[in-house]
Amino acid sequence: MVHGGAYNIPDEIKDEAELGCRKAAYKGYVILNAGGSAMDAVEHAVNELENNPVFDAGFGSVLTRDEQVEMDAIIMNGDDLSCGSVACVTSVKHPISLARKVMEETQHTLIVGKGADAFSKEMGMPQVTVDDLVTDIARAEFEKFKGYGSVVDNVFNTNVVQHGHDTVGCVAIDEAGNIVAGTSTGGITNKLPGRVGDSPIIGSGCYSDKSIGGISTTGHGESIVKVVLAKSILDYMKITEGTQFSPADCIRDNLDTMEEKVGGCGGERAASEASRKRSEPQTKRAANEASRKQSEPQTKRAANEASYSQLLFGLLARSLKHHYKFSTQLVFVFVRHSPFPPLHFTKVLFASPKMESV
Repeated sequence: MVHGGAYNIPDEIKDEAELGCRKAAYKGYVILNAGGSAMDAVEHAVNELENNPVFDAGFGSVLTRDEQVEMDAIIMNGDDLSCGSVACVTSVKHPISLARKVMEETQHTLIVGKGADAFSKEMGMPQVTVDDLVTDIARAEFEKFKGYGSVVDNVFNTNVVQHGHDTVGCVAIDEAGNIVAGTSTGGITNKLPGRVGDSPIIGSGCYSDKSIGGISTTGHGESIVKVVLAKSILDYMKITEGTQFSPADCIRDNLDTMEEKVGGCGGERAASEASRKRSEPQTKRAANEASRKQSEPQTKRAANEASYSQLLFGLLARSLKHHYKFSTQLVFVFVRHSPFPPLHFTKVLFASPKMESV
C-alpha cells in the first residue's frame, strides 16, 4: 500500500493524486505478484511517486528558504531491522533508492547533506539539479509562502491551498512474510535550510518489524519525532497482542499521546475562523492506495472531517486475504485535532501479518 501525503489536496489535482497512488501501488503489486521481495516493491512503488510532480518527493520537491531542494528518505527491512536513510540530499531524483544504498552498501544507517550527495556519486546514481526537481507550481508556492513568519503553521493551514506538500510512503509484505516500509519527502516550502523532520528518522517516519508490522507516517514532523510515533505504535501493538486492543486502538492511543504531550501544528486561528463562518465540518482529503489481489489496482479515497468543537478520527481499514498463507491487515488513520490544541493532521500506514481485522 502507498500514500501520497496528508494534506488538503486541491480539487484540481485530486484525480491526478489518486491515479498516481494507483500507479505506484500497482507497480509494487506486480513485483509481489511475481514472487518479488517487499524491499523491491517498496523501492519501486516509492520511485513511481518520486517521478510524479503531483507529490512532494523527488521530482515535485519544494524549495527551502534559500531556494534549494533538500530531500529526505528512509527504508527499513522488517526481517533483520536493517535500515538506511538520507537527509538534506540535493542531487538525486530518487532519495529512497539512495537510502537503500546506505542500508546495503555501508555500515551506516543515516547519511546527510554533502556526504549523502557525495555517496550518491560514488554509487553511480544519476545526478540532477534544482531545476530538474522543482516545478513551476512549486516555485509559485514558494513565492506565496516566503513572506509568512511561521512556515509550518501556514503550510499545514487548512485555508491555505497548496499544490502539494508532505511525505509519500509505502508498506509492503511479501510471500516470505517479510515486511518493508519506506518514506520519502521533498521537504516543506520555505523551510530553514538543514531542517529535517520525521521522514528519515528511524522509529518516527518509518519502522518495520516483520513479527509485528510496518509503518510509514506523514504529518507534522516535529510532533511525530518527539513521540517516536512509528516505533511507539508497533511497541504498543506488541504489548497489547492477545488483548482486546485492536491495531486501531493502538494507533488512536498513540495519536492521543502525541496530542496530549506535544500538541498539534499550525492552523488554529484559521480553523476557528472558518468554523465560525460555517456550521458543517471542513473536509481534508488524503491520497492513498491499497493494492489487492486483483488484475488491476483498486482506488481507495479517505476523507477526514473535523468541526470547531470536535476531535474526529477517520479510520479506513481493510483485511486483505492474499494468496500468501496468512492475512494482512492494512490500516489508514487520519487525525485532525481542532481547534484546541492547534490543528494537527497525521496519517499512519500500518501493515501486520498477525492481526485478522479491525
